[in-house]
Amino acid sequence: MATARELGYEFVELPNWTCCGAVYGLAQDSVKFTIANVRNLIRAKEYAEEIGDNRLVAVCSMCYNNLRRAHLDVMRNRDKLKPLKGLKVAPYYGGCDR
Repeated sequence: MATARELGYEFVELPNWTCCGAVYGLAQDSVKFTIANVRNLIRAKEYAEEIGDNRLVAVCSMCYNNLRRAHLDVMRNRDKLKPLKGLKVAPYYGGCDR
């Protein structure tokens, strides 16, 4: 980061960033890890619109790889994506009595 600053670049960490897990290819259920990366891409897009800058830099090569793979997965499977309509969510706020 110090080198980037010396070169005149300023990086801003994306709010609410979720660690990509760095184990995308090792996961038995790749959907679970794809979701976290897709969520990060959505957050990046929303933040880019907010600040008027659409550049995204991943300083970790695994983060870049996982973000890229998630993006490609979504682009290849767009026809399978469906909005969640009529979904009812009931959060649980209770404790566990043991």
